[in-house]
Amino acid sequence: MKNYSIRRSAEYLVIESDRLKYHVQCRQFDSGCQWSLCVALLQNLGYWEVRRFGGPHSGLAPTMSQDHHQLDSSLICRVILPMIQSNPSVSIPVLQGAVHASYHFKSSYRKVWMAKQKAIARSTVIGKSRTIRCQNYFRHCRVVSPAPFVTYTSNRITKDGNSNILPIAFAIVESESTESWSFFLTNLRHHVTPQDSLLVISNRSLPIKATLGADDSG
Repeated sequence: MKNYSIRRSAEYLVIESDRLKYHVQCRQFDSGCQWSLCVALLQNLGYWEVRRFGGPHSGLAPTMSQDHHQLDSSLICRVILPMIQSNPSVSIPVLQGAVHASYHFKSSYRKVWMAKQKAIARSTVIGKSRTIRCQNYFRHCRVVSPAPFVTYTSNRITKDGNSNILPIAFAIVESESTESWSFFLTNLRHHVTPQDSLLVISNRSLPIKATLGADDSG
């Protein structure tokens, strides 16, 4: 309804609106335009039925040079939502330009600002919904590396002779040093292999020997 009126450069007034009925008529009704529409919800079928249609618009609103009454913040929100999702900090003038490109009307700064707030709120809800769906999907995944991730994450696994899947722990560091080996082995001990009586097989490099020989090596 809104899109139709905007494309026709005509505005309407809502005469009656509830969950069962919707009745509108042209803003120029008193000036001779007979356009009106009345629809009702058929509850048993679940769709709306046109009960009365007063004919096409016969005139344009005299103040139809800039904004449009039916181009409200809710409709604008639908237009700018993809832009907000990709860049929440996009400016209001840029959003005004996008609305003008879609409908050829220049909406006010305040109206577009309100639409942006709705779009940001909706993006947040969509993001939370996607997060919940991902969490539900992860319930069906098999854990292959229980260590927490920071910025870069990747999983490396192998299989033993009995076809058991085993995680391979690794770390990305600037260089091989006592400090980096201490970081790696400490976290390996804490997150992956907390059990006692483990055998360490290594190339016996000096940083590894220094780390294993430290008092706090565990």
